[in-house]
Amino acid sequence: MKKTFARSVMATAIAAAATLAPGVAATSSALPLPPAPQLPAAPQLPAAPQLPGLPPLPFQAAPKGAQMVTFGDSFTANGGTNPARNEGTRVQWNPMCRTDHNNWAKEAARHLNKSIADYSCNGTTAGSVNLYLETAIANGDLGPETQDVVLMYGGLDPSFYIDGAGNVLNLPTPVGTPYQAQLFALKERIRSVAPNARITLASYPRLIDNDRVCPVGIANVPVPGGTGAENAVNRSIANAAHVLGMHYIDVHAASDGHGPCAAPDQRWVNIIPEPSSPSVMPSHPTDRGHIAMGEVVANGLR
Repeated sequence: MKKTFARSVMATAIAAAATLAPGVAATSSALPLPPAPQLPAAPQLPAAPQLPGLPPLPFQAAPKGAQMVTFGDSFTANGGTNPARNEGTRVQWNPMCRTDHNNWAKEAARHLNKSIADYSCNGTTAGSVNLYLETAIANGDLGPETQDVVLMYGGLDPSFYIDGAGNVLNLPTPVGTPYQAQLFALKERIRSVAPNARITLASYPRLIDNDRVCPVGIANVPVPGGTGAENAVNRSIANAAHVLGMHYIDVHAASDGHGPCAAPDQRWVNIIPEPSSPSVMPSHPTDRGHIAMGEVVANGLR
């Protein structure tokens, strides 16, 4: 599960290389974006399940909401097995939702001097993100005084890659896709309890450098068309933000030159962790990457 996002990006890249003429994926650009449509009201999302016998939440929830609330998968949570690095889970019914003390979400909050409630979780999917949102509301962490809600979401949602495939083929910008509908439902639910919050989508950092990946000991493995395909997949997030009227932070563009093939002290993502560029998990952001992404997100929220 931890490697699914990276594998999905690689699979999209390989598919693009097989179906497009050389260079098309790497040079394609997004078509002009249409005006945001009037989308129908989102249905009421179910409340988080009430499970008996759970220990008390190890946090003091802000009664009217934390200033900043974040959602995402393992590229945000960075939840490893080292207890010295982990914060306990805010999702009391899922003990696996531990987050790193120094992930990009908490780094950004420190830069902005804001209180944060981080509801990211390794393995976040289309189904679970709704429940994490409801849990944040039930815990009092998302509420009227929340100023910013930031999501880096889609890596484990198949509909994200459907939008990305259309971008690879340079099709007209999609409107009303399942991925956008999922984000629209989240937006409307957030608005219902935090009407003044700015809702932001952040793209993922780069995994492919100039059509190459760099596992340890195997430098510069070619992935023809990979960079263009990865760009196209991440463009799904920018398109969704535009269509839905959400704020957007382009972490992907900011990570240019900092992919797995960069020098260890410049690398934001590893394919395999190594001592000179430590990371909690393979094919995930490095410790340096989380610090850098935190700065990018903080600057995008100023």
